[in-house]
Amino acid sequence: MKKLLMLGSGSHTSTLSIRLLALARHLGSDWRITMILPSADKYNKFTPNKHATVAGATLVQPWQPTTPSPFLNLIPYLFTSLAAILRARADVVYLYKPTPITVLGLLPRLLTHTRVVLDMDDLGSQVMKREGQSKFMY
Repeated sequence: MKKLLMLGSGSHTSTLSIRLLALARHLGSDWRITMILPSADKYNKFTPNKHATVAGATLVQPWQPTTPSPFLNLIPYLFTSLAAILRARADVVYLYKPTPITVLGLLPRLLTHTRVVLDMDDLGSQVMKREGQSKFMY
């Protein structure tokens, strides 16, 4: 059975994860799916659900503080998600909307030539631009 690692930048309850959740359900029992998603984000008001589950996949929620500060949340999240990515040893990595959170999913490609699917659109960056976020963020 092939192993698929999916990385998203929104919690399992946010609209950012709808495509990932639907794909995991569709692939069903043909794949062993691991999904790495943040436990807290602005969409769930930085309230983590440590007992969250996803049908058809193993949900990994790397450790992060639950502050509204993206920078304070990002640093520990990057280190703990990197450990989860390397532990997964996936055959395919699926990155949905590349962000600083999901870009670590490219490391298996660099280290072991793992196949990577990059699913992106320009809408996310345009929304971030309209929200007034820095150029570095979008």
